[in-house]
Amino acid sequence: MRINALRDAVGEWDAGYVGDDIELTSKYLEILNRLEFLGKHEWCNYLPAESADFEIGFLDRLASWIGNVDSADDQKLLLEYAQRLCFFSHQDFISLYRSAYEGPITRWVITQAGLRFSDPQFSSKLEREMKRHTWYCPITDSMDINEFYHANHISGVEHRPSFSTLAMLDPINKDSDSPLLNKLLAFLKKPDRGQRRERPLKRLVLLEDFVGSGTQMKSAIKWAAERLDLQILVVPLIICGPGMTVLHELTKQYPTVLSSSPVVQIGPDNLLGENGQLENTWEHRHEMEDLAKRLEISHSVKEPLGYKETGCSVVTYSNAPNNSLSLIHRKVLKNKWLPLFPRASRA
Repeated sequence: MRINALRDAVGEWDAGYVGDDIELTSKYLEILNRLEFLGKHEWCNYLPAESADFEIGFLDRLASWIGNVDSADDQKLLLEYAQRLCFFSHQDFISLYRSAYEGPITRWVITQAGLRFSDPQFSSKLEREMKRHTWYCPITDSMDINEFYHANHISGVEHRPSFSTLAMLDPINKDSDSPLLNKLLAFLKKPDRGQRRERPLKRLVLLEDFVGSGTQMKSAIKWAAERLDLQILVVPLIICGPGMTVLHELTKQYPTVLSSSPVVQIGPDNLLGENGQLENTWEHRHEMEDLAKRLEISHSVKEPLGYKETGCSVVTYSNAPNNSLSLIHRKVLKNKWLPLFPRASRA
């Protein structure tokens, strides 16, 4: 389907409405106009779609995506579902970086360092603790840690490793006296290269851009909690309900060293499937779940509601998480399904 065909279909759907509610006579046109606005001003900068394999224009992808299904009812459903997607732009992430740093991280450092607001040197001490003695690292490589440092004007710590990689290279069940761990512990004591005076790192902040089921972050956080003698704060910028459950379990398992403070939580009211069955009140949620499951049969999609059946509807400017519904991002079997936000997969 092309965009002109979609516009014609939208006109027919609105013209076919029979009833007294005047607002419903232009329901689908208003949705399309809203999506067109978002496509031009917010959703246009989606990195994976800039590949030559896909149509860069959002409206073109929207029309092709809706054209994947044949029945008018399914097409209407996809159009309505598209406006429920939660898209985080690059500018949104800059705001999330600053919100994390100026909010939960700052409060945690104040508590950890025992700072008092009545101290005349409070501001200078806080800045020193935040920028000289606190280490900010990503949980996985999907978190752009360099942008976090730049957005918050942090400098002085040269290395910012992915802790999922550290956990892979130095498994917990091995001898704790490993070369990797020894070098890491030495770095924590003196992270400033070329400085005569030692400025040890006293605490660790682990950041992640998006957490869905919590599977990826679990081993990295456990590794840090068991291998390092540091207080740790875990800060997911965006986290779904299942991931929040895993994070709570981890903080209970390591209560003396581990704290957590997500910035944005995607609750059950915004999830499909079992994770949202009690609180998601969208009138078409069951129809959407049914459509996803029908596509599972026809297109061999093993997890139609996303990885671990998370059921979220999130897209970020850099990628579509695999915890979101497969029909949003998955390209299957020789273009038989054209995605709205094609995902750049690791596999």
